[in-house]
Amino acid sequence: MIDRFTKQDLLQLIQEQHAPCVSIYLGTEKTGREIYKPATQLKQLVEAAKTKLSGNWMADSDAERFLAPIIDLIDDEDFWQQTENGLALFLNPDGFQKWQIVDPLADQVFVSRTFFVRSIVPTAQRYEAYYILALSQNRAEFFEADESGVSRICIPEMPESVEAAMNVTSADRGSSVHTATQEHRGKQGRVYHGHGGKPDVAHEDAEYFYRQVDRAVSRFLGQSTKPLVLATVSNQAAIYQSVNRYPHLVDEFASGNPDRLLEDQLLADTLAVLQAHRDKIHRSTVAQYQGPKTIPNMLYEVSEILNAAHLGQIEKLFCHPTAPLPGSFNPVNRTIDYNCSTNDLDLDLVEDAIAQTLQHRGDVLVSQKDELPMEQPMIAKLRYQ
Repeated sequence: MIDRFTKQDLLQLIQEQHAPCVSIYLGTEKTGREIYKPATQLKQLVEAAKTKLSGNWMADSDAERFLAPIIDLIDDEDFWQQTENGLALFLNPDGFQKWQIVDPLADQVFVSRTFFVRSIVPTAQRYEAYYILALSQNRAEFFEADESGVSRICIPEMPESVEAAMNVTSADRGSSVHTATQEHRGKQGRVYHGHGGKPDVAHEDAEYFYRQVDRAVSRFLGQSTKPLVLATVSNQAAIYQSVNRYPHLVDEFASGNPDRLLEDQLLADTLAVLQAHRDKIHRSTVAQYQGPKTIPNMLYEVSEILNAAHLGQIEKLFCHPTAPLPGSFNPVNRTIDYNCSTNDLDLDLVEDAIAQTLQHRGDVLVSQKDELPMEQPMIAKLRYQ
């Protein structure tokens, strides 16, 4: 069984720089009798890789041995039974990786000093892990999730309910009394629930409860940049959002009472929210990048983008999905050699910018059709103006 390709896998892949690096992308969508057609396609791509390797990299016989892990897949019937729409294969002297890709892929082969990853950046982002906080006055549960499922995480010191947060022990909920902490009540020492209580007591209790939840969650997440999605009803979402300190809380939330949701539904609802959030960011980014070329923190020139990428100055890199940009950037003298790519050495400046941006914890957005012209293969936004 082939695992899903995640953003963490992408980050690990771009760290592996031991050349030669062979990247093969293969469309494996199949119906009926065409189930083994991708195997024939792979055989052709392997021959292309062998030709590239036999140039300056190694002798023909060595190339055959080097490509053996990929060649072995061609006649593996069980392997082809489980493929989906795309297949990504990565081979270098350090090892071999194969990844099943849900998105359709065009057939491509690259041999270079590093792996080519532009084609699977969108897939990696889709399978990026995120967090879920399911909230009601009777429940506070925390999960880590991705498209494959959810996993509950117990956070130390996070109260599981309003009662736990308020330390209510009376069995008589209709007239229970508790002493408020100094943090919760600066001007009153006792809070009454039920008969005669103030109309906003429930709101105040929820706010106190959510402050404690936020404190525990923020401490647990630390410097994480993964998105956090709320699953709750609208009035409770508003309260939690007002006290939240985690900078990556998604504005939208999965609406509904989480007490009544099974985990499968919780996953589906939060994934829909997260995808809508990502689409919103993408549209906003496109609008910004398509604006006038006078914005101070935007870069449009290839040499400036490459230099900023190598210095770790790029916050977001927006690139064309297919436009090639052959060449090599020298970070020492900040020059570009546009004539270095040959039949046996694939060098691409967009791939270089992607790798450097990701290595320095920047974001990469691959444009959709017509969002960037072919003659403008990438645009960058700097971290600082």
